[in-house]
Amino acid sequence: LAVDASAWFMQQRELQTAADAAALAAAYEISVGNTDGADAAARREAENNGLSAAGVMDLEISDGEEENSTEIAVALSDETDLWFSQIFLESVTIGASATSAVNQMNDGSACILSLDETEDQAIKTSGNVQIDMPDCG
Repeated sequence: LAVDASAWFMQQRELQTAADAAALAAAYEISVGNTDGADAAARREAENNGLSAAGVMDLEISDGEEENSTEIAVALSDETDLWFSQIFLESVTIGASATSAVNQMNDGSACILSLDETEDQAIKTSGNVQIDMPDCG
């Protein structure tokens, strides 16, 4: 049972990577104005990162709390292999979820992006720095 459980934890970690990739792919499609292609892009990236063809993906796109923002939620589930535990269990389903958001600022283009919205200095420069980005959101 310990061997099977270890394999399940590893498969769950891989499925989490697939969920993260799917959420980011959907967010990218939305950020470039291709909302209709978000589902296909998310599914493609989830499968490229470990979701089996039989795996289930739920994608939810909704308006964000902030003005001009969109929230994306991805939930994945997939059946896992049973080796020794098949004596006791019929099946085991592994799940993972991820969220992402798109905040359209000005024209939607960002030159510098911080993924940690709670960190005071998520982007920090020091020394002699000059940043010139006139066409950024």
